[in-house]
Amino acid sequence: MVCRVLVLCATEPEIRPFLDRHRPDKKGNTPWGGNIYSGSLGGTGYDILISGPGVFNTAVSLTAFLEKVLPDLILDTGIAGVFKGSGLGLGDAAVADRERYLPAGIDRGGTDPEPLPFDLIPSRPSTRKGIYPMDQNLVDKYLGCLEPKHQDPGGSGPRAGRGTFLTV
Repeated sequence: MVCRVLVLCATEPEIRPFLDRHRPDKKGNTPWGGNIYSGSLGGTGYDILISGPGVFNTAVSLTAFLEKVLPDLILDTGIAGVFKGSGLGLGDAAVADRERYLPAGIDRGGTDPEPLPFDLIPSRPSTRKGIYPMDQNLVDKYLGCLEPKHQDPGGSGPRAGRGTFLTV
């Protein structure tokens, strides 16, 4: 059973609908200038860490948090590349079956970076171009956890989907 959840979000506007609906018990500031909210929902305690945009802010914020607290589950939230063509909207949930990190590679002026001459993750050649495939069994498992709770038979409520996530 999950006891403590960390919800990681780059900016406050991305998590604002949740904060407005589920008022946290307390708000604090991080040493690096971000905000952290804490509360409980359905008996599960949570912390919401506003990291700031970008992978470096995320890495610093998450590392500093994990040095003090080890949550049972981390949810990385935000717009997650919900572009018009995805079919998803605000409030929907998605599970990445692949992550595409665009800054990985060598910029030679084209629209797509050239692959790096080495694997960023050993024995994973796709990481040379910033492509990180996920464990599809885990993707199916987590999507299955989301669908029954979030699918509205009338089609008007939040939906769950899967696809490639994009980090820029």
